[in-house]
Amino acid sequence: MNPSRRGAISGAYRSAMRAGVIPRVGGVIVLCLAMALGCTRAPEGPKSDAAFQTPQELLNAALATLRVENPTLATYRSAIQQFNSYLDQRPEIRNKFVLSEDDKTVIRGELGVDLRDRRGAELESTSFTPLDAFHIDARLLYRDAVRSWQLILGPEPSRQADREEYRKQLARLLFDWMTRQVQLQPRIRGIDDPRAAEIVRRFRQFGPDQLALLGIRDVNDALGRNFWPGHEVLRRGTGDAEECARILLGLFEQARIPAGIVTRTIQVRDGDKTEKREILWVVGVVIGKEIYLFDPLLRKPVAGPGRHSLATLRQAQSDPAILEAHYAPLRTDAEKRRYLALCQYDSSHPVITTADMVRQSTLLLMTELSALAPRMKELEGWLADDGNDAVLYDDIEERLKTLRGMDLGVPVAPWRTRGGYPTTVLVQFVEDPLSDVRRTALLSPRSFYFPEWVHRMADEMQSPERTHEVFSRFDNFILRIRLEPGSPRDLLVRGRPELAVEKIVQTQYELDKTLEVLRDNMDPVRMHKTVQEKLAPEAVRLVARLNDLKVQEQKAPAGSELQRQLREEIRLEEKRFDALWKENRVNLAFLTFDWVEPLAREHLTYFMALAKMELAVRADLTAELRGQAGPERIKDPLVPQQRWRSAEEWFERYLALVLPQPRSEWAASAEQFRAYCRQAQGRSTAEAETRSPVSTPAE
Repeated sequence: MNPSRRGAISGAYRSAMRAGVIPRVGGVIVLCLAMALGCTRAPEGPKSDAAFQTPQELLNAALATLRVENPTLATYRSAIQQFNSYLDQRPEIRNKFVLSEDDKTVIRGELGVDLRDRRGAELESTSFTPLDAFHIDARLLYRDAVRSWQLILGPEPSRQADREEYRKQLARLLFDWMTRQVQLQPRIRGIDDPRAAEIVRRFRQFGPDQLALLGIRDVNDALGRNFWPGHEVLRRGTGDAEECARILLGLFEQARIPAGIVTRTIQVRDGDKTEKREILWVVGVVIGKEIYLFDPLLRKPVAGPGRHSLATLRQAQSDPAILEAHYAPLRTDAEKRRYLALCQYDSSHPVITTADMVRQSTLLLMTELSALAPRMKELEGWLADDGNDAVLYDDIEERLKTLRGMDLGVPVAPWRTRGGYPTTVLVQFVEDPLSDVRRTALLSPRSFYFPEWVHRMADEMQSPERTHEVFSRFDNFILRIRLEPGSPRDLLVRGRPELAVEKIVQTQYELDKTLEVLRDNMDPVRMHKTVQEKLAPEAVRLVARLNDLKVQEQKAPAGSELQRQLREEIRLEEKRFDALWKENRVNLAFLTFDWVEPLAREHLTYFMALAKMELAVRADLTAELRGQAGPERIKDPLVPQQRWRSAEEWFERYLALVLPQPRSEWAASAEQFRAYCRQAQGRSTAEAETRSPVSTPAE
């Protein structure tokens, strides 16, 4: 929170306490909670009055909006409104926002998108639409992550052979970065999955009639609509192999490296018959005239025959030893095979792939509905003129033509399934009225941290609007850490680990100071007992009484004395309930903060460990590139070891922290990364011992 905003809040609460509106201790606590929860406001771009600006000034203002440090969806919505104001003054530009007949043929025939419905209207809109804000959000997030690695590697070389090596290295860095940021985890597919309990609890606040109005049959149907856009999976930090593949394709697009999904062919039994089916396999990156293979399921590239080399698809097709070596560790590990099977799009598909399965592979190209809109081509040009090299537009026809003409040895086709997936995954996510419920449930699993009596009180009250205040305070604090622009997670997925460390330290400090003030002023044990034994039963009783009175009032004759008396009773009971809730609001706020602390510390600790590891990886890469450029004096050979040791210690701290907790989201990754940090320390020590720590290069 910036100082002026903190001062404003502080002043407001001091005035309220002097006036006797709230108790002094309660005011201190509410002030602390307000500070801890941030009271942040979304960054805004320059404000303007379109009627008094020239077209160029409007365009410049819109572009300036996209240059804010920590953009939000509100930022992007503001920008598209400004772009539309610019188009209002330059209506001739709208003439460019029309799909050609060739475009329509490709979209209908190759992608299977029906242009006669709202999808077609979205594509041919001559104004920027609300969906465009989500599209820009995704593309600029990927661009920031890619740029962080390009800044380390330097500009792409002009010589063909050097450019190909550069792209291989960049592709490897982006793949490794994705595997660190996104923990491999099976997708939630049904109500029987234990992880679904949190989502189900929240879905059940909607009655059958409400779900029906949303076009949803039941809770299982709602769970089945669990398709997330890749950039949201990246922010979430967990995903299955197919979701990770979509993240990679988004990253490679911003790196301007052609890539797609390489398929394999398996045998599938259908009753008494066996048929061949082509399914997704790995991500294929096109460099030169070869397709290099990156496996998001096994979390490693397919290795080639040479030391540290990447395998090409041609090599995997012609040399069975390539894939035998790739899958060798799995052949004797049945438990890991079972887990990896669950992490596939279809868990019944085989985990191990052989050369025979990839002899007739296809390279599938992913696209996204908004990227096909002609207006995105124009916007991409405006951004390029402003120094922003983000890729917003996808000329899928040209991509298909180019790759089909490169003699890659395999057919090239769009990635499409029934219903337009994955082309329509973003629009489906945005249009789904339960997406926010599902996302909040996964990111903030409060059921594990609230005492059972709180959930029982909420269930018995059957009044979500009244208990929303308690639950939303918990959710907001966690979402602030995981989703808010400039939050630790946001900075990590934008490739800014050094800023993430600073933000985590700041957030930890705010958390510690708030809890210190709260616990100095209130006794949590006594308060917990008071709220549980007095507030909960009385609140349930009052709500039950109110509901009963409302039923009687509806049955009473209209305009009768009985109806008037019942309405007066309802008014008095609601007044009693409001007084009870207000009396305990500060107590509930404190207890909610006490309940959210374990989950908040879990996330902050893990994100700090990730940030420390990212800093170590980047420092090692920078040192390696400097060494390649020429000899350089090593002033402090212990620095790499210290970085890796610091990351290891944070992973150890995380694991110690989650042991007593009812669940832990990142434990599997923390174990793996702790071991990786130890190995890296060993490498750094060995490398340091081979150098002369005080020698200076010869003149």
